[in-house]
Amino acid sequence: MKFTHLPNETILQITESLSPPHINHLLRANRHLSLLLPSDLLSSICRTRSEEYAVKAIYFFAERREGLPISWLIQKGALEFIESGRLLLHDAVVNRSCAVVETLLDCGVPADTKDSMGRSLVYLAVKMERQDVLEVLLGRKDVDINLQEHRRGKSPFHVAVRRKHLPAVRLLMNDKRVDVNLADHYDETPLHSAVRGAQVEIVKMLLEDEKLLVNCFDVCGHTPLHLAVIKGSVSILQMMLRDQRLDVAIGEPGGQTLLDIATERGYEDVVQVLLDDGRFDPNVLDDMRGRKGNWTPLHRAVYIGNDAIVDLLLSDGRVDINCRSNTGDTPLHLAIHGRQRGILELLLAHEDVDIYVTDDAGMTPSELAAQLEPETSFSREGVCDLSD
Repeated sequence: MKFTHLPNETILQITESLSPPHINHLLRANRHLSLLLPSDLLSSICRTRSEEYAVKAIYFFAERREGLPISWLIQKGALEFIESGRLLLHDAVVNRSCAVVETLLDCGVPADTKDSMGRSLVYLAVKMERQDVLEVLLGRKDVDINLQEHRRGKSPFHVAVRRKHLPAVRLLMNDKRVDVNLADHYDETPLHSAVRGAQVEIVKMLLEDEKLLVNCFDVCGHTPLHLAVIKGSVSILQMMLRDQRLDVAIGEPGGQTLLDIATERGYEDVVQVLLDDGRFDPNVLDDMRGRKGNWTPLHRAVYIGNDAIVDLLLSDGRVDINCRSNTGDTPLHLAIHGRQRGILELLLAHEDVDIYVTDDAGMTPSELAAQLEPETSFSREGVCDLSD
């Protein structure tokens, strides 16, 4: 007698001792058996604790949104003998359809798990730009959307901002559970990251959030405002300066002012924005030590030879052209030391320049010029016979 002609009870008794692969072959071989044996296959999977076939079965039914077989397998302890049982959803978020993710969640597969790197389901959905999956996850109450991965302490929101994934940023910001100020292991907030990456649109979105803290320090002592200047991001700087929560008095950790930083990096447009703002004193001496210490931005611009920034600073009526450093040098002294003829002309043309002020060595600019370049003479009218 053919196997398929046996009574159903006899077939079921026989298959009780078969392994999942053998039962699976029978299912595929005959339509009658395909209707008779599915439950036997599931029982065999649990009886033999077959990880391979448990995973295959779960994904098979999940793709078809058939939750009952999956729930039965989970109830029978399938997740306990599947070595990667805790990470079924992680794999689904990365490699499977949104339908699989939804079905597994509905069947009770835990949603608050992390992989070995501490990455949550929401983290992976953001990283893989799975917008449909992210929407599903954010719709659940059993998902912690602020979980941080182990290595750097990045949250899903950090990742969305850093990867410039605007749809994910919008979704997350619309969820009241998201902590927009959550700092990573380096005390970097999402706003730090957005400014560092010159992400104008995301910075704008963040600044519109009333919960945002705009004056946070990262591990290097930088606020987002510092980073905007360091990166030379004019549009971001202008947006931040319009924010009433901004504290412009916070100093740079290296002892320099924001004008110092912009000057040293040669950012003419940033210097202009800071001067136009009116809240940044161009005469503040930095806190740096050594011969290059206690300089104003004008000292620094003269030293590096940036004619354009020197001209910008001199055009600001607040600038003290005769301010002395910790060695008594005025910008004019530095221009002579550096043999900056163009800058000398700019300084000497200024109505407030004092050509008789002395440095700590008791030397006036003219005496210093005579010592460095015997063939050079200058007056309020300009420089004459400057040797190479």
